[in-house]
Amino acid sequence: QDQDAAFRERGAKRMRRRADSFQRRRNLLSLAQLNFLSLRAAAFFVALWPTAAIVSLLIGGGLWLIRLKADPDLHFRRLPFDRLVLLFAAIAGLSVFVSPDRAFSFYNYYNLVGIYVVAYFLTGQLVRDEEQLRRIMEALALGAVVVVVYGISQFFVGIDTSQMKWVDGEAFPELKKRVFSTWENPNILAGYLNEVICFVFAFLMAGKERLSRFLLGISLLALVGCLL
Repeated sequence: QDQDAAFRERGAKRMRRRADSFQRRRNLLSLAQLNFLSLRAAAFFVALWPTAAIVSLLIGGGLWLIRLKADPDLHFRRLPFDRLVLLFAAIAGLSVFVSPDRAFSFYNYYNLVGIYVVAYFLTGQLVRDEEQLRRIMEALALGAVVVVVYGISQFFVGIDTSQMKWVDGEAFPELKKRVFSTWENPNILAGYLNEVICFVFAFLMAGKERLSRFLLGISLLALVGCLL
């Protein structure tokens, strides 16, 4: 009877360890999915609501640090451009000390360069295969669709830009309407559209399916139209 009880106890312990191990793997998997979702959210919001994109990146960075500590199988992934990115960040940081307005330059540094670095490292750590890359590109594309639709609608509906701070009313007194969509001014929108056009053109040239190339061609025309 004692041997049977000890055997049952050992069996129960093994079952509990297996259950705990299974639950731990499930928790780590859920955390990894949430971590990747935060990166997709940042990709979607980057052209629509920069504050939300920054918050998503910071949440993603925090979740990745938690995973790094909790998951023994997760390790920091070294990328080919790590040193160049850190060198750029270091030079940019040193430039703050020789700036005429150090306070404002420091604000720009941590608010821009800091976010760029976080975005680079988080993307490098989380995107490991083509399917994940495709999901990130889908989020970027969905955000671009909103930007283009809103921008073109601005042109047809009309919006008075005479009071905007980026308009020189004395030099251009007849300028009443310009498209800037979700961005702060037309120049920033143009820079964003230039980048998206390059992406879409690359996919168009590399595409093989007729329907995919047709949709990409339509998208390219819409992007160029919004830019014009």
